Amino acid sequence: MESLTGTVKLTDDELNVVRSYINKSDEYVDIIVHSDEIGENFSVVIEMNGKVEKVFLTTEEFAKALQKIPSDKTIRLLSCNSVDSAQDISKILDREIISSSGEMRIYENGVIQADNWHSASPNGNIKKVDINQGTPRGKNIVLKEKFVNNISASIKAELKVLYKPKARYDEFIDMVTRSQLPGTWTIKKIDGKLVVVDKKQKIWAELYENSMKAVAGKEARKWNHLLNVDPPLMKNFIYEVNDGKFIFETDELGRVIKAKMNPVVIDKSVVRNQTAQSHTKTVKDGSTINVDDGGHIFRNEWAGPSEQINYFSQNAVENRRGAWYNMEDAISKMLKSDNPPGIKLEMEFNFVGASKRPVSVDVEVYVKKRGTSSFELHELSDTYPNPL
Repeated sequence: MESLTGTVKLTDDELNVVRSYINKSDEYVDIIVHSDEIGENFSVVIEMNGKVEKVFLTTEEFAKALQKIPSDKTIRLLSCNSVDSAQDISKILDREIISSSGEMRIYENGVIQADNWHSASPNGNIKKVDINQGTPRGKNIVLKEKFVNNISASIKAELKVLYKPKARYDEFIDMVTRSQLPGTWTIKKIDGKLVVVDKKQKIWAELYENSMKAVAGKEARKWNHLLNVDPPLMKNFIYEVNDGKFIFETDELGRVIKAKMNPVVIDKSVVRNQTAQSHTKTVKDGSTINVDDGGHIFRNEWAGPSEQINYFSQNAVENRRGAWYNMEDAISKMLKSDNPPGIKLEMEFNFVGASKRPVSVDVEVYVKKRGTSSFELHELSDTYPNPL
């Protein structure tokens, strides 16, 4: 565990309010990771057995502290804007971790409300859970505000012009809210373009009427939240990723229906996102008849994005040793040859009804003719089944 993402910023006065509000008699051990960490040190607020205290811990000390929590208590992490940190802790401790995402409020009577609650298991499974603590009463303190609250009124006005009619604007706001963008990110106008930036002013996406140009992440806890959102994505929309090397096109239900990659190359620089890959089966109608994998649309060794946009619920046999695997492997072998050809891919996903799981994928493999700039359709092109 390198660090925790989505930490909370609290003043000393706010910490005192939390101490007085937080419920000290329920079955949860509530942990708030404070945002004044320096390097590998964390400021951690822990409530357990009627005591609320603030301690400063290194990464190793933090993990050891959590290991001392009794097994009959449920650890509830109140500071993550994503499930990555909860997943990390769950694997280290080999126990379930509950985490919140989105806006979170602690009320005077101890009730905690969050936009979403998630349960992270050591096996990599993540699921949404309902936590009903009763009716909130009295004053409240906001620990994490919605990302949309960081957007200025003038930028919101421009977004309403960009995404018309109102239903389209509402769809965009819903999407960015579900993407659990950190509270330190916002939307600005730079060089005449509306862009999503993080606290270091790194541009993660340029926003357009029917498309966005986005940059995929390459390592854990540095993924692009706009690409890692649970379905649906923006509907009838085009996502151009990494300068257009990857193009994902969605349908009227916000499912990836077409995907392109050009050029296809061997590039192992992108870390696998096992959390998102496993989560695919839950949010994209994974088969309950046979075991599904979270299959890559574009292979990891081709530097395919590790965000949710690049996964689909796929028959495990097809993914691991079937026709799909053989097609991918044949392409990789061509690319690893002494004189690799230029290759590009185009895919179309076939669905039945409103299911998020495709029944098959039409794959067109194009190989560049030697000594020319033209491509020809390769014999690997076919319709690849995705049986239940």
